[in-house]
Amino acid sequence: MIAAAGATLTGIYATVVFSSMMLNGKAALGMEQDEKYNSFMENTGQQRVRGFYAFTISLTLFSILALLEVCLEFYLLCFVNRSPPFLSSLCTLEEKNTIK
Repeated sequence: MIAAAGATLTGIYATVVFSSMMLNGKAALGMEQDEKYNSFMENTGQQRVRGFYAFTISLTLFSILALLEVCLEFYLLCFVNRSPPFLSSLCTLEEKNTIK
């Protein structure tokens, strides 16, 4: 649960940072204010670095979350002798296809 919340929050932060940077940068270029654009890019370099780190953390947490889900499915299948929801739905699909 913590990994999911962290992945979501850092992903949202990265999206907001990069979207606002892109919007403001393209607006300056569209109004032919190249000097203001260059100044804007220099002044916001640290925020872009933080956005990139947040994006990287988000991907890492999402990968950890996916790995934990696979481990849970494996544990339920092998040690609890109970078919996990994902695999049971696949099994019912296969049974429906073979019955026809």
